[in-house]
Order: sequence, then structure tokens, then C-alpha cells
Amino acid sequence: MKTETLITRWSRRKQQAAQAHPSNNHDLENTKDPQDQKIIEPPTEEEQRLEKLNALTDQDMPALETLDNDSDYAGFMSANVSEHLRKQALKKLFFSDTYQIRDGLDEYDGDYTHFDQLDPSTITADIKHRLEIEAQKRLAQQEENTESPITPDTEEEYQQQAHHSDDNEDTA
Repeated sequence: MKTETLITRWSRRKQQAAQAHPSNNHDLENTKDPQDQKIIEPPTEEEQRLEKLNALTDQDMPALETLDNDSDYAGFMSANVSEHLRKQALKKLFFSDTYQIRDGLDEYDGDYTHFDQLDPSTITADIKHRLEIEAQKRLAQQEENTESPITPDTEEEYQQQAHHSDDNEDTA
């Protein structure tokens, strides 16, 4: 069995209620005053201005070269003005000085391909890493130098140094 959704149930009940009381709807229509229906309000100034704007065509528009920041571009929005002329007028408007204001939030407009020199006292993570690698290389190199095999020349020197250090310990 298919369940009825809330919207369909609401719609069905509303239609049933309208069919059950048709006299109420008919009474409301008859209570309107016939004179109210004949009253036509005169168009407002705004409506008259919009009608004049919609009646404008390409021939009624001023030359684009004569337009400046203070010109009225509203006529170019008329439905009878060609799309090409409308786009040219809007392009001229948006490239004017009025719309060329920088907002100050354009942090990412800079050229980040050229970096400023760092202060010599500044040590970055990359510099720290390179210094650690150099220190490890120097330490490994020193260990290799101390672990070199003893040759006869150096063995004699080693024994002499050991003999002198023993003499120094006895005198102390």
C-alpha cells in the first residue's frame, strides 16, 4: 500500500474543503464593488520613466565616446537596445575611474616568485636542517680520522706521548 505524503494529503483536503463550501467563494466575488474595478490609477513618474527607457533603441543612445563617469547609463539597459551596444557601454562604465577602486584585501596579488633577503640572524627550518647535516658530516669525518690504523711512525709517536704523560702524572 502506497503511503500518502504530507503535501498530497494537504492538497486533497484543501480541494475537498473548497468543494464543500462553494457558496463562500462565490459570495466574495459578488461583494466587490463594480466601480472599484473601473478605477484605473494614473501611472506614476517612475512607471513613465521606465516606459520611456524601454522605448529607447540603438539610434536613441548617445555615442560611447561622449560618455563619462557622470553619464546616465540606464538607457542602455532598455530591452530594445542591442546586446552588443549594451555590453560596450557597460565595459566603458566598469573601466571608468569610479569602479577602479582597490579594496585593500588583495593580499595574494603580489609577485611571490622573487623573495626578499632574510635577516642574517633569521634561521629557518631549512637552514637548521642543513646545519645539522653539516655537523653530522664533520663528526663522521672526525671519527674516521681518529679510527685510522696506527702506522709504525705514528706508533712511536704514540708511545712517546704516553711515556711523557706518565712522567707528568708522577711529578704531579
